[in-house]
Amino acid sequence: ELARRLNLEAAKAVKYGDVPPAEALKFVTLNPAYQLRLDDRIGSLEPGKDGDFVIWSGDPLSGYTMCLQTWIDGQRFFDRNEDRMMRERDKERRESLISIILDSQLSGAREPKSEESGEEGSR
Repeated sequence: ELARRLNLEAAKAVKYGDVPPAEALKFVTLNPAYQLRLDDRIGSLEPGKDGDFVIWSGDPLSGYTMCLQTWIDGQRFFDRNEDRMMRERDKERRESLISIILDSQLSGAREPKSEESGEEGSR
């Protein structure tokens, strides 16, 4: 859960600690890579390094900024526009399925079942 909002944790350093924004971003990018001795492979966007990154709608240190895209291992992992379209598609499918279920329940309640229609009495 914390990894989802690391940018906001860095923003706290700017707001409450008078840390320059570029330095605060290093708190969640390059500095952990240095500490883990992985800075030759991760932590910054440079040729030859593994570069997972996020495209923000604005300042990454702002609480109002939204993630537009997330890229991991060179593949787009999340896209806000695609997500919106899929949510709309799923909403339409859900409404259609609910309608089908409700219609089948209503039509099933109206039709008498053959077992209850008096067939037992004829035996």
